[in-house]
Amino acid sequence: MADPTTPGPARPNPATPGPARPDPATLGPARPDAGVSDPTRPDLTTPGHARPDLAASGHAWPDPATPGSARSDGGVSGPARSGAGVPGIALDGATAEVVRCHLVAVAEEMRATLERTSFNPVIYEVRDYGISVYDPDLRLVAEATGLSRFLGANDYSIRKGVEYVGRENLLPGDVVLLNYPYWNAAHSYDATLFAPVYGDAGLLGFVCVRAHWMDLGAKDPGYVLDSTDMHQEGLIFPGTKVFSRGEPVREIHELIRFNSRMPDLVIGDLHAQVAALRTGERRLADVHARYGTPLVAAAVDRAVEAATRSAADAVAALPQGTWTAEDWLDDDGITEDPVKMRVTVTIADGRFTVDFDGSAAMTPGPVNLPLGATIATCRVAFKAITTPWEETNAGHFAPLEVRAEPGTLFHATYPAATFTQWTGTVALELIYKALAQGMPERLPASSGGDVPGFMMVGTHPDTGRMFAVSNNDAVGWGGTPDHDGIGPANHLAQTQARNTPVEVLEARTGMFFERLEMRTDSGGAGRHRGGVGLRREIRFTTPGEFLSVIKKTRSRPWALMGGLEPDPNQVIVFPGTDREARVSTKRVKVQPGDRVTLLTAGGGGHGDPRDRDPEAVHRDVAEGYVSAEAARDVYDVAAPLPVPSPPPTAGGSTLKPPPPTAGGSMLKEMR
Repeated sequence: MADPTTPGPARPNPATPGPARPDPATLGPARPDAGVSDPTRPDLTTPGHARPDLAASGHAWPDPATPGSARSDGGVSGPARSGAGVPGIALDGATAEVVRCHLVAVAEEMRATLERTSFNPVIYEVRDYGISVYDPDLRLVAEATGLSRFLGANDYSIRKGVEYVGRENLLPGDVVLLNYPYWNAAHSYDATLFAPVYGDAGLLGFVCVRAHWMDLGAKDPGYVLDSTDMHQEGLIFPGTKVFSRGEPVREIHELIRFNSRMPDLVIGDLHAQVAALRTGERRLADVHARYGTPLVAAAVDRAVEAATRSAADAVAALPQGTWTAEDWLDDDGITEDPVKMRVTVTIADGRFTVDFDGSAAMTPGPVNLPLGATIATCRVAFKAITTPWEETNAGHFAPLEVRAEPGTLFHATYPAATFTQWTGTVALELIYKALAQGMPERLPASSGGDVPGFMMVGTHPDTGRMFAVSNNDAVGWGGTPDHDGIGPANHLAQTQARNTPVEVLEARTGMFFERLEMRTDSGGAGRHRGGVGLRREIRFTTPGEFLSVIKKTRSRPWALMGGLEPDPNQVIVFPGTDREARVSTKRVKVQPGDRVTLLTAGGGGHGDPRDRDPEAVHRDVAEGYVSAEAARDVYDVAAPLPVPSPPPTAGGSTLKPPPPTAGGSMLKEMR
């Protein structure tokens, strides 16, 4: 581990006066929340931070009349933004679209900067980040490609951050860090940084980047699987300036550095996010300089209004009704008891309401979701069935309403543990499970049901430094009314993310991958079958700790319309020894020579398997997706015919389907 006390570049003399920073005790005019009770935030004026009453009403954002509910549009369906329709602004459709595309390009250039400058593979390889651009009224105007379940998650965070800091205290060059989970819409290691953008016309908007940091001094290195309150999950920043007037706040940087087991990675990623923000500041200012702030504001208004109409039309075209579904998490990380999830989705009167009433109360372990994270999960499901082809802005979520009572699994309040965010992944499938009751002809069956995550933590033998590198494995997607499910592929909650390459995992950890292959018969059978899952076999070459992070190994992914359910995900530690055990979320010590096997689930089947085209079954057997036994016993297709070889290529060779190995999989063992 890097020694945080190692001398670095010359630092400013702390005794030398610099730009005056606001006194936290005198932040100027009262903030909008002054005097308003907020049960998800400690009372910062009370010594010892008095714990709030968890039974009290929580954030009703932005509708305070309905405790536990949350409008997901950020208020965009209300009156037009001040300054809209400025006299003398002639805005044709082509110009409006050009400006909108420029704003999307701002976010995408921020993304490129982040990936090229980050230190951490989970950022530059996996894309575990979210990048957003806002107008002065904090309306989302553009997002970049990132983790799907971060869709709109920054919206909740930046509102809370600006409210806490106070607009009057946000100056040119400032960068604010927020990771307080109940405001951050994520766990404490998903660090959200945002900055105001100023130009000649004053405040032009905000840019925001969240990304996963590898260590902020939580009780365990790598990932926290069994915390019981927020204070075991790392250093917390409620909205703290890490740059003030363009200059780094040395005290905060040092606080972060000395509280991390991997300070080089964390400080490097902090600066990568700041670099992305600075890129966004410059590019957003360029757009305003080129077109003029009044025209840009008018173009944003038009884009948001068009998105609002588009979302409303899509909701009106959906089947109307109310549907309820239930599912279970394996456990909460503390007890072995399954955790109940329940959702009711109602589509009526132009509204799309997702209500988690009936779900478990907050658990002792870290599977609780902050309300912002619950909203973000619902946004993924909503966007996918309403306007998936349109680039996102605030208007796309105007019809969506999310309800979750404070103090429950889907609305965690202080000091609940929230680190293991896999609840949101399983909940995404749960929302679709409810919707599929009313529109089975429009939705696929369940995918593998969860993200099979794993990580190794240890000391690298070549560098002597601590490492903590993770991977989220692929699963099969569910069969659809029209075609088979794809797979293996990243889970629905992470469709824009990538897994960590084997080369990176082997070079930076003590893991050696002896086998990685698709699993025959792992997809649920159906008229359209589910995509298959993976088999991954790991041998450890150095001592350390292996962490599996998965919350759905006891219950099967669901099927539709007579399709069959696949086997669930499985993690087998120390296979073939007297220590062999099947686990879900677990931290185990490993030594050189120890092994772990991961079996990821396929997707559910859609439709009766006996209705599947026999030629499709023949092809599945030839390509290794389905065994001859399953073809006979499940699909009722006997003795598959040989599949003709493709015609010769220009080079005179032919490409033949790979035969199954002795284990029944498609890919040969990797040595």
